[in-house]
Amino acid sequence: MIRRFRSHLLALALYLVLTFVALDNLVLHLGTAIPGVGLGVDVWRDYGALYWNLWWVKHALFNLHVDPMFSNYVLYPQTINLSSHALTLTFGLLTAPLQSVLDLKLIFNGILVGSFIASGYLCFLFLRRHVRNDWLAALGGALFAFTPTTLQRAIAGHLNLIPLWWLPLAFLLWDGLIAERRPRWRLIWAAGLGLVFYLILMTDLNFVLWLVPLLAPYAIYTWLVECRGAERARVAGLALVVAAFALGPALIEPIPAILQARSIDFPRASLETTQFYSYQLRWLIARDPDRMGDSVGQLLPLLTILSVPLGRRGGKRWLWLGLGLGTFILALGPYLNDTGVPLPYLWVHEWMGGQYRTPVRFTTPATLALVMFVCLSVSDWLERKSAFLRWQPWLIGLALVGLVFDSGMLAPFPIMFVPDYRIYHEIGRDSEEYALLEVPVGPSSGYGEFRRGQHLQYYAYIHHKQIINGSVSRLPSNGLDIYELSPLLRWLAGRSTPPSLDAASRELAEKLDQWDMRYVLVHRDLMEAEQARGVIEFFNIQPELCLVDQQDALSAYRRIHSWSDCPRPELSAVSAKGMLNLGEAGDEPFIGPGWYDAENVGGPQARWAGEIATSTLRLVLPAQDLRVRFKAAAYPADQVVSVAINNHPLVSIKLGNDWAEYEFVVPGDVLPASGPSLITLTHARLESAFDRTGGSVLDRRPLAAAYDYFVFEPAR
Repeated sequence: MIRRFRSHLLALALYLVLTFVALDNLVLHLGTAIPGVGLGVDVWRDYGALYWNLWWVKHALFNLHVDPMFSNYVLYPQTINLSSHALTLTFGLLTAPLQSVLDLKLIFNGILVGSFIASGYLCFLFLRRHVRNDWLAALGGALFAFTPTTLQRAIAGHLNLIPLWWLPLAFLLWDGLIAERRPRWRLIWAAGLGLVFYLILMTDLNFVLWLVPLLAPYAIYTWLVECRGAERARVAGLALVVAAFALGPALIEPIPAILQARSIDFPRASLETTQFYSYQLRWLIARDPDRMGDSVGQLLPLLTILSVPLGRRGGKRWLWLGLGLGTFILALGPYLNDTGVPLPYLWVHEWMGGQYRTPVRFTTPATLALVMFVCLSVSDWLERKSAFLRWQPWLIGLALVGLVFDSGMLAPFPIMFVPDYRIYHEIGRDSEEYALLEVPVGPSSGYGEFRRGQHLQYYAYIHHKQIINGSVSRLPSNGLDIYELSPLLRWLAGRSTPPSLDAASRELAEKLDQWDMRYVLVHRDLMEAEQARGVIEFFNIQPELCLVDQQDALSAYRRIHSWSDCPRPELSAVSAKGMLNLGEAGDEPFIGPGWYDAENVGGPQARWAGEIATSTLRLVLPAQDLRVRFKAAAYPADQVVSVAINNHPLVSIKLGNDWAEYEFVVPGDVLPASGPSLITLTHARLESAFDRTGGSVLDRRPLAAAYDYFVFEPAR
């Protein structure tokens, strides 16, 4: 039994080893890591949308009982037609049962790892039928599955483009249909092929575009060569069965959504953009580190050239070479690199209405065709040069070693560990439907984006709520206007300077109410330090929000209607000692506008007030007469600070230039019985060290005074 399947087991073992070599770090952290590089401020990553896809299909079908092709759970409050989005509905449906018992990271990575093994093995099976040489078939499967392109797609987490095994699977089913002579089994082969066509369509439109230019000519060729007389008519009739099993389910999903999308005005990719995402001929001989994901490497082109004079077989070998070169020419884009010579892709561009902007992806079907050509050619040569058969294992081994280096498999596979914030789990336990405001704001599509916050879409599988962030492949031409025209959201996306405090506060209150956003989650590590500080200061003083959690770089606020709704009031209250240490860790919840980041100021770790004349603190104080002591040092001479609490003026104090302690009294009747108070410190003057020293000191920040601590004690 084992001897019968030995070649299959050895091929699977080969692809398993190559997968481990290529994806080493991911395999070692299969349930905890995600593929990719960096989680910082300026990092663009698509992984959030791909994780959201799997979760959304399951959530829509089994929790909400709605059509997954339409969603207002991303880019809220809009309802998005997802027929043009890389939804990978097939995987979402197949993994739905697993999502109830396994973490989505394990499922996602399992699909990724399994796709490499399946792509190699199914290509091995297809090649084995035609070359009758297990060694060559094993090599061909590796050449197809482990290209630089597929490895870069894995790094990007492009789950929609990774399952290349759909292509050889479709060819295997067609071969079975042609070879089968029993009518009942032919029907089964035809039904299987039709179902695979449908599942391919529901995985990603790219696979349809890759499969059709290969399978259609191959099917016609084999139908003419291998069928005779009435046999041709019977096989042709089975095309109706294939169409029925492909189009029948498609009439339910996704054809209705596609037809509805025809009335949507989607932006077109320009020819300049399409040309940028085209294959460059120089990559055949030289690597481009910045575009490794668009390269087929140098090994396969070299093997293709060397194979041209080897074989003597007729039509089949040249058919595959023609298919490979034809799809490769499509990958070159609308023009031959920078020469301006028009190419056939111009027709494809117009036929698709400018909606396909990445012709370089046609290297994938070209790879399958050229691998087939190489294996047929070498197999033919080995049949005539039988003396070289004993060298076959060594030659195949040498080619595999070359593939490992050519594809860059020895480089450590980059992975990330996405922070797991407890607040998202807490929100997920709430069964009500509402929206979240995640900062930085980042709605985006394949043709436009706000940047930064789009990958926070990843957390949807934990919290299950609607988000205004996120990324989809295609949006209507005006799809981002609702965010682009908002001064508040533009600022929270890092695309503009902050609007006035009053205007921003009014817009926030309106959107919290209109969009039913019940939480605001600020990821400080995804913004520049200055913006993060300003955003936190802004949310800290909003009366509709209370701080409910702080974990690492995440500050979470909950919308409230009255202070009694705040579940964590202690986060806004001073300590039992009644002291607020400015500049020390943990002072962020109390800081409103008008403060700089903590720093050492002549000894104490403190904060400078400045930038604007009035600096604000927000904290919960007991409703009684209080004596307040604070330590401060002014920068401009003769500085005067006017203190007010909840808009009640209290005192004006002249501050010295050296550190000193000052005090004032707060009457209890200006403090609320519950809830926070706003302490405003309005300074008479602002001055920068640059202006004061005539430019000898480079610090241009407008400064007012530095503050070390505030102590709140009962007045006696």
